[in-house]
Amino acid sequence: ITVDSSSTFTNEVALQSDNGVTFNAAVNLTSGDISINADADAAGGGTFTIDNLVTLTTNNQNAVIVADDMNLNTAGRINAAAGNVTITDSDGGGIGLGNTAVGLQLTGAELQLIAVNDITLNTTGSVTVNGITALNSGEISGTLTISSNTTVTFATGASVFDVALVVQADDGITVGVGLSTNTAGGTMTFN
Repeated sequence: ITVDSSSTFTNEVALQSDNGVTFNAAVNLTSGDISINADADAAGGGTFTIDNLVTLTTNNQNAVIVADDMNLNTAGRINAAAGNVTITDSDGGGIGLGNTAVGLQLTGAELQLIAVNDITLNTTGSVTVNGITALNSGEISGTLTISSNTTVTFATGASVFDVALVVQADDGITVGVGLSTNTAGGTMTFN
């Protein structure tokens, strides 16, 4: 599915494709949540892409994104404001947050392009976090939750979060590098 012209939706929106969803033009919601499944068959290869200088604006509504990978280029944005965003790895290939090219990769620069209340990253695979800066998480006003059915590992580069952090992993959490939160009253919760 490719959106090539600016679009405004007044009700709940659901977009589903086996082979990717791409926004080449602005998408705005006036009410109702948006659900995007870019890899509906969970076979891998379904990337959710927002082109440069293009914004998905939810106007405080929630966004649920399921994909094999995400690409916000250098200036694609998700602006959920007081809404929440949930990003789920579609095929269990795991999530790389920061400088880790594994499964669904969300670089620090891409995380910085998501303005949101709470953001949740889900996978049935593992998560590796590498080198997130306080600036990278600065557009999150609530909580960043990282959830894995296996493991979450903080490795290679230290990470500093400018937000409350919740980490959930069924098979363990490994912190092999510096990890801190930079906000007054910032908390880290590990389950």
